[in-house]
Amino acid sequence: MTTFLSGPVTVSVPATSANLGPGFDALGLALDHRDLFTAEVVPSAGSDGGVNGGAPGAADVPLEISVAGVGAGEVPLDARHLVYRSMLAGFAEMGAPVPGLRLDCRNASPTPAGSAPHRRPSSPA
Repeated sequence: MTTFLSGPVTVSVPATSANLGPGFDALGLALDHRDLFTAEVVPSAGSDGGVNGGAPGAADVPLEISVAGVGAGEVPLDARHLVYRSMLAGFAEMGAPVPGLRLDCRNASPTPAGSAPHRRPSSPA
């Protein structure tokens, strides 16, 4: 049985020069910008408060995503969100049930366009 931490967990992710755009990825430099992601398990219907299990499928559990900073108002705030999809992959790899989640994203750097399906190319002027 999977046991999730009670309370929020925050991960700080440093930006790299690859976040600046094409060609900068060859430099491989860490920048003084960090994205902060805070996740917290929230109760789902029929669970024991969401801390020791959760529902068997992602479609059956509550999800709340907020984004501030770079990409706010542009990135999806539902199950298409890249960080949430990454978390789902991690739960699947562990064989853990998907809990209800509250995810708060504080973005200081842009996601590279090649890995951001939510971004649209700029229109020519």
